[in-house]
Amino acid sequence: MKRIVLALAAATLTLGAASAADMRAPVYKAPPMTQTIFNWTGFYIGANGGFGWARNSFSGINGTSDLQGGFAGGQVGYNWQTPQNWVFGIEVDGDWSDIKHTDTVTVGAVTGSLTQKVDAFGTVRGRVGYAFGNVLPYFTGGWAWGRGTSTASLAFPGFAGSTSSSNDLSGFAIGGGVEWAFAQNWSAKVEYMHLDFSDKVYFNSVSANTDVDMVKFGVNYLFR
Repeated sequence: MKRIVLALAAATLTLGAASAADMRAPVYKAPPMTQTIFNWTGFYIGANGGFGWARNSFSGINGTSDLQGGFAGGQVGYNWQTPQNWVFGIEVDGDWSDIKHTDTVTVGAVTGSLTQKVDAFGTVRGRVGYAFGNVLPYFTGGWAWGRGTSTASLAFPGFAGSTSSSNDLSGFAIGGGVEWAFAQNWSAKVEYMHLDFSDKVYFNSVSANTDVDMVKFGVNYLFR
């Protein structure tokens, strides 16, 4: 009897070992990866700033004056991206400006100066670009407005006075840039822009044409 029990136990152990040898380790499968495709469609709002160079070209006296300085402001816009990754949009922006230049002449005790300044400017533009995922190079162009002021002053012992002449400017804007979406709802951009304004008369006597070139940096919040 003992021999039968021992034989059965030995057979059971042998079958258990064989079954364990035939068992395979479980295979772990990683969850499928999902790729998020960035889409530029939607409204946005943001802030911008940069540095600009302007030139006043005077008619009749064959002279020019170079201005330069910083600016800051904001923008709002809307983008629409096609299935082929073309992006069409419209943007409206406005900036306060400190682009200016002062000429000073001193003769004896008399000092005279003329300060020319672009006080503000803005644009209403279309944008056309091609999206490489979250990177968007684009061209832009449209209508530009501005405000130009010239201030003349004269000083000598016992007297100091000044007078100003301002004009609303109108013309066109053209340029291009690159925008990079660094988060789902945030983007940053760098942009070059040229503004060309029509002639305006200052002090009822001098006609000047103003054009502005600028490098602009901006950040946008994207409503998605």
